[in-house]
Amino acid sequence: VAQLLYSKRTNACRGEGAGGYWQVSSDGQVFAFGGAQNYGSIQAPLGSPQFPAPIRGMASTPDGKGYWLVGANGSVYTFGDATYYGSLGNVPLGSPQFPSPIVGMAATPDGGGYWLVGLNGSVYNFGDATYYGSEAGDLNGTYPSGTYITGIAPTPDGQGYWLVDNTGTSHN
Repeated sequence: VAQLLYSKRTNACRGEGAGGYWQVSSDGQVFAFGGAQNYGSIQAPLGSPQFPAPIRGMASTPDGKGYWLVGANGSVYTFGDATYYGSLGNVPLGSPQFPSPIVGMAATPDGGGYWLVGLNGSVYNFGDATYYGSEAGDLNGTYPSGTYITGIAPTPDGQGYWLVDNTGTSHN
C-alpha cells in the first residue's frame, strides 16, 4: 500500500554549487542538476539482496559533497563524503521495533548523524542525532483517517525536527 504513495522520483536535496540539487528515484538512481556533482547511484537491481527496498529519502552532507539515501526498509546507503552511522536494515519491517516503512530522512546540521522517519510517525536516530519524540500512535484517532507522515526536516540548530504529513500539517 505504501508504495502507491510515491512517484518514481522520490526526493530532492541541495547539492554543492550555486543552485545545484539532486533527485533520487525509487530505484536508487541519482540525478544531479545545476552545480551539484553526482557522487554515485545504487548499482544493484531493486529487489536484490544488496538493494531489497525502494529508496524513500535523501539527505545532503553539510558541505554538499555527499549524500545519504534510505530505503523503505530502513537501509542507509552513503555516497561522497557521507558517513554511515547505522540503519534499520537488519530489523524486520512489521516488527514492534519497526512497524511502518521509512518515508524520509534528515541529516543533523553538522553531518554527524541522521534521523529516519516512518509512515506512521516513528523516528529513529543514528550518530549524533538526538531522539526528540515521534508521532507513532498519535496519528491514529488524533488526526483525520488516512493521515500519514511524508517527511522530516531538522531545526536549524539540530535541537529538534518537524514531521510533515500528507495534509501539509507539521508536527513537532
